[in-house]
Amino acid sequence: MKNILDANLLTIRDECEDIAEQAVKQERLEKGLRDIDSFWTMRDFIIQGIPGNVNPNCIIAGDIIDTQEKLEEHTMQLQQYNAFRYVKPF
Repeated sequence: MKNILDANLLTIRDECEDIAEQAVKQERLEKGLRDIDSFWTMRDFIIQGIPGNVNPNCIIAGDIIDTQEKLEEHTMQLQQYNAFRYVKPF
């Protein structure tokens, strides 16, 4: 505790608050990315052939509308994340 008091953090209060705020936002970003990743990692697509058709055509079975909505939602989220000032390419 003495070391913290001796550091005289009040003189750099704004910088400390900025660092803390960035850390909170970065944690929120990482959680969002983990959520998106886990959704698509666990997502299964059922591909079925068209009955009676000799061509190799097939369809994706299941609820495509929900998948499409989730894809659009996650695309928007990723675009928002990309606009954050503390996001840097690696």
